[in-house]
Amino acid sequence: MFIEDASNSCTNYVAEELIAKGGASVVYRGTNKDTGEKIIIKELKTSNLNKLMREVNILMLCKNIPRVIKLLD
Repeated sequence: MFIEDASNSCTNYVAEELIAKGGASVVYRGTNKDTGEKIIIKELKTSNLNKLMREVNILMLCKNIPRVIKLLD
């Protein structure tokens, strides 16, 4: 089953399976269309730019730590 959202600006990725759903986000298992690499897609359910940027900044600070997910887009 493929889950595609036309409003999604990250067109290089396909969400394939719902992994988890919570109050603040939805997480999918997916694939990079160009490379075939298996990825995790996290869709944040917020219009609060401060919360979104806080999460992005944390991931950027942790990019070289083993076992921490990498921010792609």
